[in-house]
Amino acid sequence: MAGSKNQTGIALGALFGLMHTLWVVAVGAGVGQPVVDALESGHFLSSNYSVTAFEPVTALTGIVEAIIAGYIIGWAFIYIYNLTGRKLDS
Repeated sequence: MAGSKNQTGIALGALFGLMHTLWVVAVGAGVGQPVVDALESGHFLSSNYSVTAFEPVTALTGIVEAIIAGYIIGWAFIYIYNLTGRKLDS
């Protein structure tokens, strides 16, 4: 059975959207900067990036764009995977 482009796109789009939604919630709750700081220090990094003020329109736009990008990436991935002639059941 070949992979479904639509199902794979929806699944990856939902995953990307969920990840961005979690980030929006973190920023909205005021814990975005500590998360960034913890991730940077855990990877031995230091930067001048800072989390800015929460803006609902920007947050919603980012989530929608992440869903669309995830769908496109998932669709393209399974399209290329199916072109190789491999089957998901084998």
